[in-house]
Amino acid sequence: GEDGTLQQEWNTFLPRPPSMRKLVSEIDPNTEQVAVFNANTQEGSTMVRVLSEKGLKVMAAVRVFTSKNTKHLIKLKGVTVKVADWSDEKSLLKVAEGCSRAFLVTKYWERFDSKLEEQMATNILKACATQKISHLVLATFEDTAELKLRSNVSQLMPTRDGRIFHHFEGLTRIH
Repeated sequence: GEDGTLQQEWNTFLPRPPSMRKLVSEIDPNTEQVAVFNANTQEGSTMVRVLSEKGLKVMAAVRVFTSKNTKHLIKLKGVTVKVADWSDEKSLLKVAEGCSRAFLVTKYWERFDSKLEEQMATNILKACATQKISHLVLATFEDTAELKLRSNVSQLMPTRDGRIFHHFEGLTRIH
């Protein structure tokens, strides 16, 4: 700013990360909860933490209950941790039960091979549909190390006007 203080500017074409957004939602944190599948990954635990900080009740699905990230999740306000494996339909149904929305956080697309990811996502989609979850968000993150090996900067390609749209096509057959 003009007075010498630091001001943060964010390009209006870029999506704002959850930590920079005010939570404006039709979710009532007193009565609704959201599910986060793959919550014990670094990306998933970040998603759970941000949702918790925004005051939401979160059902965090983890495959390994003894992992370091899982231990941190257990301590978060409003977070319930449940063990679930994407190949075990009953465990997925237990996570989705009582949730109005769900997030499937993956980093699998870094391999650009979607057979395993398709099956995982399909099983989670079925569980969410059975439990009548109205919104499911598939979220992924790039593996920049893998991209660097391929001499790519990013899979996120800006348009001429600076907007960014993803080009992840690994799971296109499941929606």
